[in-house]
Amino acid sequence: MKTNWKHLDKFRTQEPPYLSPLGSTFGAFQIPFNGSVLRIIATDGRMDAKGEHDTEWEHVSVHSFDPIFKKQKTPNWSEMCFVKSQFWEDDEVVVELHVAKADWISVHDHVLHLWRPTKQTIPLPPKICV
Repeated sequence: MKTNWKHLDKFRTQEPPYLSPLGSTFGAFQIPFNGSVLRIIATDGRMDAKGEHDTEWEHVSVHSFDPIFKKQKTPNWSEMCFVKSQFWEDDEVVVELHVAKADWISVHDHVLHLWRPTKQTIPLPPKICV
């Protein structure tokens, strides 16, 4: 994960409960992209939303908002690629994880998540398959 998020500070939400210091690697952001606003909550894995636990996972949750039609929508591929580029380096692998249905905890119908473990390397399929 990028260690410097200063390029995102102008998009950082300064409202509770996601208030975070400028430059920190935890927070909520509203970033305009291709006519939508991407609403993002991100952490580098060192703390959760309450600032308490080492989760061992870097995590970004994203949903897209259309300001013209005032409608929330699920992010598309280009939006997720853009978000990945804002929080991780080009040579880092992150996953969009689909857990077992029994483990679903859906608090928002239009959110997608990007994850990266901090203490393991994600195994990859053969390059010809991706």
